[in-house]
Amino acid sequence: RKFQESIVSCDIDAVEYAAYGDPAPVTMEENDADAALGALESRLSEILSQTTKEDDEFQAQQEIYKNVQRELSDCERKVSLMNMIVTETKELQDLTIYPFKS
Repeated sequence: RKFQESIVSCDIDAVEYAAYGDPAPVTMEENDADAALGALESRLSEILSQTTKEDDEFQAQQEIYKNVQRELSDCERKVSLMNMIVTETKELQDLTIYPFKS
């Protein structure tokens, strides 16, 4: 019986020591750090390149949008002028046939 108690207490002491002890230090070799840094720099470079590309595409789309808006404004102005011309033409026709109506 005493033998079993001593084994149980030894196991508990070992578990307590492992639980309260310092965790194993994480060591990273310099090569691993350099490789990780290189990978991060490469990824950052890719992101910056993609961002620049997206910004250029956005600027091009903005320019297209401005041109389309300008064309729309011009077309609306032309339609308005055409409507005024049609209205004035009808009024002029009405005036020219007015005296000849029976």
